[in-house]
Order: sequence, then structure tokens, then C-alpha cells
Amino acid sequence: MRKPLSSAYRLLSLFLVVVLLLPILLQADGVLASQRLETKKSEEQFIKTLAPKLKPLSRAYGIKESLLLAQVARGSDYGKTLLARRYHNLLGLPARAGEPSIELKTRLYVSNKWTTVKKRFAIYDSDEACVMAYLQQLQSGFWGKTLYAQLARNGNYRETGPLLEKAGFSTEPDYAKQLIAIIEKHRLTRYDQGISTR
Repeated sequence: MRKPLSSAYRLLSLFLVVVLLLPILLQADGVLASQRLETKKSEEQFIKTLAPKLKPLSRAYGIKESLLLAQVARGSDYGKTLLARRYHNLLGLPARAGEPSIELKTRLYVSNKWTTVKKRFAIYDSDEACVMAYLQQLQSGFWGKTLYAQLARNGNYRETGPLLEKAGFSTEPDYAKQLIAIIEKHRLTRYDQGISTR
């Protein structure tokens, strides 16, 4: 005759299932990378918090801070997405071989329609690490051999957004317009002082 399980053992078992298996099951079902998480930060607070962290990277790589801030704001929905909040991936960067990663669903605009696919995204230790990885990939020619030089030389945000869109950084059909709108809405060019084009 078997002894009934104690209530403490049942609670421990339930706890282990929730803590260990639930995240795996959620990942298997494919949680959206763009899923919004609650935050008390406003768009402006997000930008003001991130701007000083991006300034040294902007200067080191010669890319206008206004453009970086707009890309990060757009890519992370001002720090509200699951991918940004939990994994510090503010730009939706794909995982490269050997990088820590998470598989999540994402929406891509392909052949004139939106489609949902699973994709492996890179996991970063910090927001700055994500932006640095992006700038390194940009510099290495990941989105084309001339894009980095074009972005570093061109100080006009109305021209740099379309360059990123044309290079395929984002599949969104109006990506450049969104970047321009974010830069203008939040007056992000004020962060560009001291960043000279090359």
C-alpha cells in the first residue's frame, strides 16, 4: 500500500513545475519578442536614462546619438518589449554562432504581408552591450560593406534612416519614417552635440 503524498511534497512539486518547466513551455509555444511588459517609465524617461550610456559609444563609432536613440526606442518600444526588458536586446539583433540566445516569435514584413516566425535572438548582459554589438556588426559590414561609412559620414537623420531601411536592417516598410518621427518628436538631435561626422 502506497503512502499518500504529503502536502509539503505536493507544493514543492508544483513549485518546481512552475519555476522550471513553465518558462520552457512558454518558449516552446513561441512568446512574441515584442510582447509589451509593464513599466512606469515614460518614453522621455527611457531616452534620458539611455542617452548618457550611448554617448561614449556614439563618439567611439562616429554614429549620431540621435539615430542610435531612435533605433533603440523603435526596436524596444521604449524599453517595454520582452526582448529588451529580460534579455537587454534593444534592437532585435539575431543571435550569432556561439552567443547566448533565446528563441522567440517575431513579426516580419515579407512579400508585402506581415508574417510571424520563430527566430533566435541574442541575449546581452546590458543595454550598452547590445548597442556595442550592433555597432560592431555595423562596422564589420553585417548589413553591407558601405553602410557603416555612409552612416558615420552622414549627419542628416532624414538620410540615414532610409539607408538603414534600404540595407535591410528592419523589414518594416516604413522603418525610416518611424525613425525620423521619433527623432523629431523627442528632439533627439540635441544629443548630437560633440559628435562630428567623419
